[in-house]
Amino acid sequence: MILTPDQLAAIQWICLSHNFLNFDKRSNKSKMKFEQIKGKLNYLETQFSIMECEDLQEQYIQKFFEKQQQNKQLSEIDQRIISSIRKNG
Repeated sequence: MILTPDQLAAIQWICLSHNFLNFDKRSNKSKMKFEQIKGKLNYLETQFSIMECEDLQEQYIQKFFEKQQQNKQLSEIDQRIISSIRKNG
């Protein structure tokens, strides 16, 4: 999801759940803990968790590139991301 600057700024007013606040994003067991609480997090909390946890980023980046390598149906945003990576890589 791509947000406009005003949308991004407004997100700070959304309350974060107890599950999210207690999730240790820097723990070496963060991926395992995330899988346990993922169903209890709202969409935004899930997105924040991925942005803040290197282990989760690695997991989802790998999934993204696997999807591309398998020539699965790529969305327009997927294609834009791949194009940007190629230009900057």
